[in-house]
Amino acid sequence: MLKTSSLCLCFVLSIAACRPEEKFPTKVQPEIAENIIQHNSHPGHITNSIQSKNGDIMACGTDNAGNSVLWAISHNYGTIIWSKSYPVSEYGTFADLEEKKDGGFMICGIKTSDDGNADIHMCNVTDEGLIVWHKSVGSPQDEVNVSMTRATGGQYVVVAAQKNSTYDLFDMWMTESGSEWHLVFEQPGEQIPYCVTPDAAGGIIITGTHNDNIVSPARLQVLKLGNFLDTIFNLSKLMNNGHTIARHSIEIANGAVITCGSRSIAGMVRGFVCKISKTGVIEWDREYSCDSNLVIEKLVSDGDGFKVAGHVYGNCTGCNSRSLLISLDVQGNELWRNIYEPENNKDETAVNLFPGNKSALLQNSKDRNTGEERFFVQYIDQKGAALE
Repeated sequence: MLKTSSLCLCFVLSIAACRPEEKFPTKVQPEIAENIIQHNSHPGHITNSIQSKNGDIMACGTDNAGNSVLWAISHNYGTIIWSKSYPVSEYGTFADLEEKKDGGFMICGIKTSDDGNADIHMCNVTDEGLIVWHKSVGSPQDEVNVSMTRATGGQYVVVAAQKNSTYDLFDMWMTESGSEWHLVFEQPGEQIPYCVTPDAAGGIIITGTHNDNIVSPARLQVLKLGNFLDTIFNLSKLMNNGHTIARHSIEIANGAVITCGSRSIAGMVRGFVCKISKTGVIEWDREYSCDSNLVIEKLVSDGDGFKVAGHVYGNCTGCNSRSLLISLDVQGNELWRNIYEPENNKDETAVNLFPGNKSALLQNSKDRNTGEERFFVQYIDQKGAALE
């Protein structure tokens, strides 16, 4: 069963390329395949990842000793180029990262302050992971669910959930020098952000969940703001009477938004993808299910449609979590899906996809017996089949 918690938001902006409108292809019967994956894995758990300007994958997360880590991963080979660890007590727990315009990276996360509150913590690092500066920001309340993007003007927008009596939406804009300013968006009920992404016009898209009544099912929430933080639309909608968590959004042509996530209906979790018009109207909504629970966490535009990554898991004791990849046409109709079988006693989750002729599917893995966490890159072909 999906759960929510009390949150407040903070965000950073970058620019998304718009894809031109395309003719809708004829719907085809989905193809379903299962793949046994062989791979070389690395210790640690990835919380977020991007593709850097030089083509390599930059990822942040934690190692098995509890330190925060920044990894540079070869896009072509999946090997670690370099990594650097940072004590959580000083630099916080890493949650998201963005590449800086002139090199290096900005990382956001959560750090426990001296008074015991969970604060947003920002780290400015070089291309080699050396600290330029780091600082805690936020409010007297706890901040959680931190994500970040970069604005067209170079500022970073960090979105987080703020735990207080009204669960206000909180955002922070910060320059690379560390200057920041804050805004709070008030709305009745509980607002829970999961992701912030840029739009092409200089604004941002915040994706998450809204509970206007704590006992009612959580609603889909997508908030689109202009470059002056004016509200373009604020969509809060109950979807199929299910408990909904929206995880990720991207902007496509003409200001429309594609959003993905999961919803729980009658005790089973289903994935969904929907298209939202530039005025905040849902144009279509597609659900994806199987004989287990199906969770979608990431969405990428890929040629003539989209691909979504996530995992499936059962409710039984001993049922493994298995990585999932689904290919969709431009209307969200399923073309094919692949479920990747993990090794025995391993739970695996797809966390990001970097498309190409040889696409890189980034996955987390956890050993059920030892609790050890590892991650790996699996290379796949255009149909999602695992490549050796």
